[in-house]
Amino acid sequence: MLTVSGHLPYNDNHPIAEKNIDFIRQIFIDEEREVPTEDILYYHAANYELDLAVGQLLTRLEEENMLDDTVIMLYGDHYAYGLDQKIIAAYDDTKTMDNLLSIQRVPMMIYHQDLVHEDIDEVFASIDIMPTISNLFNLDIAYHDIMGKDIFSNQEKAVIFSNGSVLTDKFLYNLEQDKKSIYDEDYTIEEVTILVNEYIYRMKINQWILEIDYFNKED
Repeated sequence: MLTVSGHLPYNDNHPIAEKNIDFIRQIFIDEEREVPTEDILYYHAANYELDLAVGQLLTRLEEENMLDDTVIMLYGDHYAYGLDQKIIAAYDDTKTMDNLLSIQRVPMMIYHQDLVHEDIDEVFASIDIMPTISNLFNLDIAYHDIMGKDIFSNQEKAVIFSNGSVLTDKFLYNLEQDKKSIYDEDYTIEEVTILVNEYIYRMKINQWILEIDYFNKED
């Protein structure tokens, strides 16, 4: 299920945000927390609608005795690009203006009432979600057609950005600056270059798949 209730604009022109804005502002006041800028408040007010929806879903599942047989997964497909990046970095300590790609960090949550809470900080992309969920549920899917990787596996995972930049837990290649930053001292520039070229080749394959409609089984 997709929701766009949390999308921009983050101001009083957003009807859902406008409906929730006073409630959100009061939360910060009641908890004696520093009240953020208006656009941050409206961002929370817009996304509060999703929070309400998840709450209703959990309540209904519990009423129907289905909660113990349900797994809920939530993830954001991109950062809040309706907000100025400097404002985001000042408010969210997981983001920094020193590394602009960090702005792309978004959460993914997997919930079941019997799961023990655990935070996992891994580099992965949205294409990795399908194989991850499929493996968790032991689903029979055509893995040879899947370009993503299981997040919980020991495979090398990467985020390939639309501008061609590549991020792994070992290195960052910023294509626009043609700059390679290595986080693992055992990695060499030569190894990074080989992997970057591999990921760029995957981007080309992806484009070719779209151009020739590769998955059209009828043709």
